Amino acid sequence: MNQYKKSDYCYTALFCEENIWYLARSLIDEGIKEEDIDILFLTNKNKQIAIFKQLSAERKQPVIWDYHVILMAKIEQSHYIFDFDTRLDFITNYEFYIKNCLPNNINPLYQSQFRIIPAQIYLKQFYSDRSHMKNIIAESEFPDYPAIGSNSEKKINLKDLFNIENNIDSTFIVHNSEQLLHALSEKIEY
Repeated sequence: MNQYKKSDYCYTALFCEENIWYLARSLIDEGIKEEDIDILFLTNKNKQIAIFKQLSAERKQPVIWDYHVILMAKIEQSHYIFDFDTRLDFITNYEFYIKNCLPNNINPLYQSQFRIIPAQIYLKQFYSDRSHMKNIIAESEFPDYPAIGSNSEKKINLKDLFNIENNIDSTFIVHNSEQLLHALSEKIEY
């Protein structure tokens, strides 16, 4: 998997939802089938999730974020997670990633809930207006490329995804990392 280098893809710190949108497009351009890519949106009702093995946290300590977005892709009959912000390899076996970064044995207030979004839906319907970062970071820290635009076809934004109970067509909700592993294992068997 050495052919996938983080530095080869579009990345801006604190904009994981856009980083993953652009990554999905790039991977499809590189020959991965769209149906072999899923986007995983992590959050919970408190908007406080603990993720381990993240670059922005001390070693062995989690970072607490309101949300995070990662990508899972099937490559050569195996499934991998792509995460720009992890201390693990940029592309990591999905089971290893989930067990190491999203353990179930933490305070339930900080456990992630997950929305599994097919790449086709995310690429066609997601848009970003970047409003969640306005007045939080300097404009100079925003991506230097245009936001994923809103047009008549794009209908999903961060506010929609944050409401973990919000029904969005063709997405699937799971409530902890154990359920996520089970759901992904079932999906992989098809």
